[in-house]
Amino acid sequence: MNTHELPMIIFTVLGQMSVGAFVVLGIVQVAAARRYGAGAIDKVTDPALYAIGPALVLGLGASMLHMNDITNTLNVVRHLGTSPLSAEIVFGVAFAGLGFVFAAAQWFKWGTPRLRQVLAGLTALVGLGLVASMSMIYYTLVTVPAWHSWATPVQFFTTTFLLGTLAVGAALTGAVMWRRRAWTTDITGVP
Repeated sequence: MNTHELPMIIFTVLGQMSVGAFVVLGIVQVAAARRYGAGAIDKVTDPALYAIGPALVLGLGASMLHMNDITNTLNVVRHLGTSPLSAEIVFGVAFAGLGFVFAAAQWFKWGTPRLRQVLAGLTALVGLGLVASMSMIYYTLVTVPAWHSWATPVQFFTTTFLLGTLAVGAALTGAVMWRRRAWTTDITGVP
């Protein structure tokens, strides 16, 4: 089996999942906060939020292995504006950076809830830019007719939201199970 392309696949899947999870978690946060209050929803959704960053960083790390030499990344960025690969690198790093700032602001409750919402919205837009640039890398390959189609960006965004929804569902279920186990241990004294 040829494993040379594996880092690119890992990055693509983890990147799409991270963006999708961030957007879906934001939708859950906004929709549920109106009904249950922001404080209660933060307790439920924050553990899922903190899992997104490590997944994206793992994906970005894997993408560096696909470049064969990490210094090639700096060379690729020089073509920002003409190369979808350059845009992918910039959007990926920007999404990771903004996501880290948002996660820290959420953890330490920096700024007002409204300011954190604006930061989350900006982070989500940059993440969607990452997915768009990922899809454009494939779309611009006119030598591969199956990829040079409107279906390529549609499939990338569909995968993003499907993986994001599944990741959020798994994270929220895991958080509930963890809390339930901790609560049971506190009451019975038996883990």
